[in-house]
Formats: sequence, C-alpha cells, structure tokens
Amino acid sequence: MARCATDNTKGFYFGYFWVWYMSAQIIGNLSGALLIEKETGVSFFIIMSGFAILFTFGFFFIKMPIK
Repeated sequence: MARCATDNTKGFYFGYFWVWYMSAQIIGNLSGALLIEKETGVSFFIIMSGFAILFTFGFFFIKMPIK
C-alpha cells in the first residue's frame, strides 16, 4: 500500500489498512472463540490451520496498481 499512496492519498490508504486489520482481528477472535467453545483442541488447531492456509493463497492474487 505504501507504493500506491501519494502525499494526497496516504491518509486514505492508512485508514483502509486499519479497517481491514481491525476487522480481521475481530472476525478471527470471534471465530476462534466459537471454535474453542464447540470443538476439541486438536480439531480447533486443524480448522484454524486450514483457514490460515486458505487465506494465505489470497496473497497470490495481489497485483500492483496501474499508475
């Protein structure tokens, strides 16, 4: 995001980053709490590892913006 921002738009990109960062924290913590409540330790680890691997593949589709 730092490469996309200019002096005029860096506030927008900073805010955009923090919105996604905080929403990931909230959603991750809520889903983790629900899984801990319902599942055993081993299945919790397997499910959360699956989520991590699945969402890591999203980084393969990030492209540099056209300037």
